[in-house]
This record gives sequence, C-alpha cells and structure tokens, in this order.
Amino acid sequence: MWSSVLKYIIPKFFSIILLNILTQVFAAEVDAIAAIVGDKVITNLDVAHLKSFMLVQGRLSSDNLSDPGINDAMLNLGVERRLMLNYAAGPTTEMPKDDKLLGYFLKHQNLDSAKFQASLDANDLSKENFVSFLEEDFLIQQHQNSYLAGRISISDSRAKNYISDYNQNNTKYHVVDFHVQKSGGGLTAASFSDMISSAVKNYSAGSEVISPVMANDLGVRVLGDFPELYKNVILNLKESVASYMVIADNGYHALLLQNKQVPAELSVQDAKQILYSQEAGDSISSWLRDLKKSEYIKIT
Repeated sequence: MWSSVLKYIIPKFFSIILLNILTQVFAAEVDAIAAIVGDKVITNLDVAHLKSFMLVQGRLSSDNLSDPGINDAMLNLGVERRLMLNYAAGPTTEMPKDDKLLGYFLKHQNLDSAKFQASLDANDLSKENFVSFLEEDFLIQQHQNSYLAGRISISDSRAKNYISDYNQNNTKYHVVDFHVQKSGGGLTAASFSDMISSAVKNYSAGSEVISPVMANDLGVRVLGDFPELYKNVILNLKESVASYMVIADNGYHALLLQNKQVPAELSVQDAKQILYSQEAGDSISSWLRDLKKSEYIKIT
C-alpha cells in the first residue's frame, strides 16, 4: 500500500519543488540588476515598467517592440533618466500632487479614466507605477529647464530667417516641362516662344501637344527635388505663364507652373519655439554625455 502511495506522492513532491525553483529563477531574472548608475540600481523590472510607461504615454508604439535594439534602447533611456534624477532632486523642487499630475496627463492625452485604466492593464502597469514615472518626468523637466535657463537665446531676425527657409523648403510646385530637342537647324527665341505658346494652349485645353514640342508633367515637388538648372526659374514663375527658354544639354525647355502649395504660416513665436527646441535637444544631449563621463555607470 505504502509503495503505491509513494509512487503517487514522490512525483508530485518533486514537481512542486521544480516549480518553486523555476519561479524563484524567473523572479530573480526579473529583479536582476540591469545597470548601476552611481549608487542606484536599475533592474530588468524597472526597464520593463519604463517600456510600459512609454507605451501608455504614446511615446513608444507596439510596432517598435519587435525592433532588435528596443531593450538596449530602453535600458539606455533608463540610465539617462537615472542620471538626471541623481541631480534633479532638491529642496526647491515642489512636486505637484499625484491627482494633479495624473489629471494633466489625461487632459493632454484626451483620455478618460476608463480608457486610461484599460491602457494600464494592457501594458501590465499599475497606476502607482505610472504616477511614479510622471513624478520622475516632472523632476527631470524642472531640472532641464533650470540647466537651460540663460543658455539659449533666439533673436527675432534668426526666427524670421528660419521662416523664410522653412517656406522655401516646404513650398510645393506643380510644374510641366515643355521640351524641344536640339537639331541641326537653328532655333530662335522668337520661334521657340511661338511653339511654346501653342503647346501651352493645347495642353491647357486638354488637346495633344504638337511635335516637335513634348510636354512632361514633373509632378508636385519641393524646390530641392527639381534639377539645379530649374530652381531659379521656378522661383520666378507666375502661375499659367510659361518661362523663358532654358537651354540644357538635351535641348530647349520652358517651364509652366500649374499651381503652388504654400505651407501653413509660421509666426515668429512659432519659429522661436522650434529653434529653441532644437538647441535644447542638442544641449541636453551634450550634457548627458558629460554626465555619463563623470558618473559611475555599469551595464551588467
């Protein structure tokens, strides 16, 4: 009798032991130290929570999760956040209450409580963990603002130059190229102009363009996507009026502007904010490089 009982109990006993060992191994792996920054540690669980936080925030997409370097990228982000937090805490920093931080996030993301909770559940993140990350973000942002204060100044003239470049680089032109190949006989500017006038009239009416003129729709492009020879010509085109003769290696051209799509107008303040953000990003990156050199960091 005992032998039959033992035959049943022993496998069960060892199965329980094995399950307990595997559970402990898994827990140890999750809580294993991924990095050390100064006197602080970052565990694998911290990195997993940071990834979940980024997903809920919308700063990381589920499509990115299959990227080969996503775990290294998250660990690097965790190290950079830890570097900032090591220097961010101080008696002058007043932390908003949890409900205010969370309320601002929900308003900014246009989320209600139910959708927010569903997003937390989908990403295995508790509300307490999420608020803790929001608090870290607040401290980091305050510290960055303090570091950048007085370091960056954007003048009105620089902002206006940015607007001019922005408009030029983002304006789109729909251009048709009327082309006459080079031949043995000479072609005068007057005869070329007459041929182009007739070709433009036929093209605009939907009729066939008569040889030797050929019409080539270049499509809608920004200025930088056109051949160098055409750029100055296009800048001076008036809509529905053919350009002067443009002489190229492959023949004679006249360009016709069908329409021009101008980007939404930028204000001087908008331009200043864009330029400030660009310089702030470069400054923070440089600062982080210096912090990494001065702080003890070990990736395990």
